Amino acid sequence: MPSSTPSNLLPSLLVVAVAAVATSINSTTRPNHLQLDDFDRLLSTEVKDEFGRQHHPATGIDRYNAAIDYEWDRAERIEAAHDNRRRRLSTKRRAGYADELHVSNHEGGVSPFVVCDPSRNKNGHACRSTIEAVFGDDAMMTLSNEQDMTCYYVSSTSSRAASAPSSLVVSPLLPEMKMQEGIFDYVDKEELEPFHLYSMLCPGHSSSKEDARLITLNIVDAVHETYAGEFGDERHLVVDEFLRRGGSSGSSFSSAFSPPTANDEMPPSTTPGTRYVRERSLPADNDRRLRWSRSLQSAVGSQECLDALSLISIDATSDGQASFIDLPDDIIKFCLHTLVAALSIAPQVCSIGLVPEIQATNLEAQWISQSGVTEERPFFDLGLTGKDQVVAVSDSGLEIDNCYFVNDGGDIRKDGSVDMSQRKVVQYVPFADSEDYRGGHGTHVVGTVLGHRSDNGQSERDGAANGVAKDAKVAFFDIGRGSSGYLSTPRDKAGLLNYGRRAGARIHSASWGSEYNGYGIDEYYFDRYLHSNDDFLLVIAAGNSGPSRGSIGSPATSKNCLSIGASQSAGGDITSNMDGPEFLARFSSRGPTRDGRTKPEVVAPGFYIKSAGAQP
Repeated sequence: MPSSTPSNLLPSLLVVAVAAVATSINSTTRPNHLQLDDFDRLLSTEVKDEFGRQHHPATGIDRYNAAIDYEWDRAERIEAAHDNRRRRLSTKRRAGYADELHVSNHEGGVSPFVVCDPSRNKNGHACRSTIEAVFGDDAMMTLSNEQDMTCYYVSSTSSRAASAPSSLVVSPLLPEMKMQEGIFDYVDKEELEPFHLYSMLCPGHSSSKEDARLITLNIVDAVHETYAGEFGDERHLVVDEFLRRGGSSGSSFSSAFSPPTANDEMPPSTTPGTRYVRERSLPADNDRRLRWSRSLQSAVGSQECLDALSLISIDATSDGQASFIDLPDDIIKFCLHTLVAALSIAPQVCSIGLVPEIQATNLEAQWISQSGVTEERPFFDLGLTGKDQVVAVSDSGLEIDNCYFVNDGGDIRKDGSVDMSQRKVVQYVPFADSEDYRGGHGTHVVGTVLGHRSDNGQSERDGAANGVAKDAKVAFFDIGRGSSGYLSTPRDKAGLLNYGRRAGARIHSASWGSEYNGYGIDEYYFDRYLHSNDDFLLVIAAGNSGPSRGSIGSPATSKNCLSIGASQSAGGDITSNMDGPEFLARFSSRGPTRDGRTKPEVVAPGFYIKSAGAQP
């Protein structure tokens, strides 16, 4: 557990002279590491753009192998720094100065690794047991379980990782391996759309929301104080560490996040056959690396950057596994690149990415989705109308007085409580606010799902905009911020889904998302929830960014959700520029996802759909 580091000790976190240690460098004693193509198959990260053959056919593999060696060196430095701190602490305690020290055992000199068992004759459980026997359960987090390889994120000292059996593949986690693919180019755009940063923490570092916030806060503070020039020549630490230059004056930014002892210094090594880590030569920078370098150098000493960093706010998930960084609206891009780089070299961080702002993305729809034959509704004919079912919906808001939802059984409480006696709205969670705007997206979506007209709140009749499950009830979660079109969801995605589940819903409809088509923190938490609750289905709109290939947006890129594209309509809903229900709507987002998966799985009417309209 990380302890709360007093602010007056933070500067000393940056002056651990780690790079001056003559570390024993012997690559032949290290385990086999993941090949570039193997890692790229596991995760879509910046590794592809940094080292991929399509960009650097001659030097990509050489640069990758050199970077792996450098990260081993970095891990050795971090372990050596920790061991030295422990030795100095022991000495000072014996001398009676323990009360003046503030030291945590939490990090233990560990660095992040990817450890894989490529055994084809073992199942996933057996592979996990092999890795767990070396590193321990608390130090592991699942990365991938494929037929030919099972992989985990692991927090480990370099010495333990180097001692892994030859049957395992062990790779230190490069900064580029931590970055969600496309993050550099997204931040480098001329006009940035609003978004947040997230960091997924490595196993063993955090077990609570406060832990995660403190770890991330220490990283941001370290960047701020380094760039403020409070430590003289150390202002280039982030640049040097990220670009694998070994440190400008022998210090290590990577070691800046664990509480030190007083006057931490590293003794010279007399081990034969050793040399300074910073003297290891790396292949020359490529064009992409030069872009990183120019951007990071621009931030050094920038007052605009310092001001922006001081305005950052940090939140975290309740399980302490991830933190979120809310950024000032006017933050400049080289400050963002600096923050991403600093997070990527922090040994507590395993993954970094974007959380883009999300936006909201029937009579004819009934027969199209049920049979595809005009006016034939076989589900309704069999009595499958949604009766006795609850569907959860999250959206901009819901006008509860609309005739398709109105109730005569008393007021509907907007406090998250459940009242199954209501005709339609059995739960309303006012997370963002408690109403919909005129013509609001949420009222339209709920009407499409389960609207059923009633003129008095009791007796029902067929209206022109009855929903596809007209007799179902709704558990509504309001995520709309006025009429802006932008939505706000809980950081903890279980909190979003659990409300409807408690109301009896086993389906949650989410007709919202972003244009980013990668796999990030939201998708991870949605997938984890659905894996743990296999009687629950999350249905997400593919998005409105078509017709280009690869336009499907987050969070419809989740692996365990059902992603839905939009088809054209028919009958009275068809217009002159439509071809019919067998055709995709032009705006409907297409697959594949950024990592090559097929999405969406299903299409349904989504163009010119008649539904309930909000008129508050």
